[in-house]
Amino acid sequence: MKVTIVIGGVLLVFPSVWLGRKTLDQRATASRAVWTTTFVHFGLGFFLAVPMVRAVSTYRDWPGPALPIPPGIGLTVVIITGAACSLTVVNLAFERIRREPSGRFCCSHA
Repeated sequence: MKVTIVIGGVLLVFPSVWLGRKTLDQRATASRAVWTTTFVHFGLGFFLAVPMVRAVSTYRDWPGPALPIPPGIGLTVVIITGAACSLTVVNLAFERIRREPSGRFCCSHA
């Protein structure tokens, strides 16, 4: 069951992106793009977060050898990649603020 959640959740990303693409291809308007993107990103977050939490919580029970990476190096890599992901989100937020000087962040392109 653990592997099913970990691998199956990640594999569900592809059909959800395809479905979002097909939805946009039917009628490509600005408001439809906003809502489709919202739902696709919610699905991606769910399909990637649940397997990640499951993998992290059950990794000690998995058969096979562990990677011979010292804990200090592993922690450093996690901190660096986490910071890179966080800075990417902050950068995107600042870019959005720069493009929308009015400060409206909701679906204002109808």
